[in-house]
Amino acid sequence: MSDGAMITGLVVDPTGRGLDNATVILGDHITLCARDGAFRIDAVPGGDQTYKIVHRDYPVVRGTLEVDGDANYQFQMVRPRAAGAEAGSGILEAKRATESWLIAEFEPVIGVGISTDRTVILVYVRVGEGEIPILPGMPETLGGYPVRLVPVDAAVRSPDATGTETRTRQRPVCGGISAAHHETPAGTLGAVVYDRKTGEPMLLSNNHIFAQCSSDAEARAQVGDPILQPSRLDGGGPDDTVGELARWVPYRVQGKNYVDAAVAAPRSGVRVDPRVFVGDEMVAIAGARAVSRPTRVRMCGRTTGCGWGEVVDWDFATVMDYPTGESILYTDQLLISIPADAGDSGAVLLDEENYAIGLLNGTTVIDGRQYAVANKIRNVIEALDLELPNESLAKKDLLFGALVFGSLIGLLGVASCRT
Repeated sequence: MSDGAMITGLVVDPTGRGLDNATVILGDHITLCARDGAFRIDAVPGGDQTYKIVHRDYPVVRGTLEVDGDANYQFQMVRPRAAGAEAGSGILEAKRATESWLIAEFEPVIGVGISTDRTVILVYVRVGEGEIPILPGMPETLGGYPVRLVPVDAAVRSPDATGTETRTRQRPVCGGISAAHHETPAGTLGAVVYDRKTGEPMLLSNNHIFAQCSSDAEARAQVGDPILQPSRLDGGGPDDTVGELARWVPYRVQGKNYVDAAVAAPRSGVRVDPRVFVGDEMVAIAGARAVSRPTRVRMCGRTTGCGWGEVVDWDFATVMDYPTGESILYTDQLLISIPADAGDSGAVLLDEENYAIGLLNGTTVIDGRQYAVANKIRNVIEALDLELPNESLAKKDLLFGALVFGSLIGLLGVASCRT
């Protein structure tokens, strides 16, 4: 068993049906389940291996497996998250049940969300400037809730950055600065985070920034690829390598996605600061926080710089256009009214108390105003098995060595960066 074991299996719901888009973390391996809940992980070392099963609709499941050869397992999620725990859960279920159909059936529809008062399902429609969206066949109500069409001026996108802004070399490395895969023009390093099992520091950004838009169909990057700070577009070169790509969440070309995220291990000798640059100061991340109401937030990205905005939809679903030519479905996202542009992808969004709430992965324009789309931060840290820095760590400037991953499966994450 020198090459390790092959572990296969299913993740199922309480009725025994396969769970689409569950994430399985086994030791240092990460994989997404297929639509029927099936998964496969190769080259798993023998001995006790910790596992974690992550799915948006269920509490995280953790445990330990004794690996002594090829084996097949079934993991059953025992209970869903409390259906009544969130105000407006009825409209949320109606929206989730119809969002994929709306986006697939009505071609100009690029997003589905819920009004801030939790009474109206919002359908975002791409139209020309000054046009009023008209969609023949669009239901007036869904699940008993009225539907409102919202005109959108531009597709949601996560393209390669094309600006010429110069972003400087920063040491120690911190959140809110220019950084990207050595072949990606530009992006943003969102934050210094920590591996939940080892406690070692990691550099967080989007899959499309650190892992080259790697999907379940095509891995466009490899574990160990150099991460530059500043990004290549900002003059970064081999001497500016601050880390090596460690792991990521692959985006699914067909089906729903929740996170566009990747982490890199700091290179030996590279100093990191767990705080985030927000323009006039460096701030410590107070922790992770879920958003369930209009919330004032700020971020600092490579292109736009630092600014404030407001979360206007916290159950947003959208199709995001990638520079690869793919259109990828994301659900359970945040929609934020905040200035953001190409190269800002990967920025972490903080609320007024400096709690992290999201990881920016796309932008659009609605009624002439810029909006950002972001992954919910709790989904990101659970999917990659991370912890956010605490107050005491954030006050230190520490020296860390490189993080070594044994036999890590390179399953890559999505979406382009905007610094």
